[in-house]
Amino acid sequence: MALCGVARQIGFLRPLFAQPAMRMPVRTFGDLKVPITTPVHHAQTLANPGFLSLTYPSSRMQVLKDFLENHGAKQYDFKSDNLHCSITGFAVSGKPVVELFCNEGYEEVHVQAANPTGETLIMGLLSDHRDYVAISRCQVTQPLTFPMTS
Repeated sequence: MALCGVARQIGFLRPLFAQPAMRMPVRTFGDLKVPITTPVHHAQTLANPGFLSLTYPSSRMQVLKDFLENHGAKQYDFKSDNLHCSITGFAVSGKPVVELFCNEGYEEVHVQAANPTGETLIMGLLSDHRDYVAISRCQVTQPLTFPMTS
């Protein structure tokens, strides 16, 4: 405390506090201000090519797994980065159809199809579990090739 008082008297702190803070352009959503430089989190839209994709809260992960297993899909692989992301792959007749991408950092699960059978399963989710938070279109092109530990 005394050191700050001495520094103020000498004039060392004045240049530090006299400089205006750099202003960054922001988008405003009510009271929430988001810097313009922040990348858009949901880059997929309904105009994208591919199949139907849904996003659910991460707390619904087990319900989504149970739904897929009850409708004939079998979990064939699981990969994780051991921090907060994981991918669970489901297959029907040995062919990958759906991936669940769980991102605990954003507290969400993305359900993405690899083929029309996967999209049919996602349409069933759309009908039975309507608590999704986002809907878009995308396609799993290379199932479970994300470099993670198994």
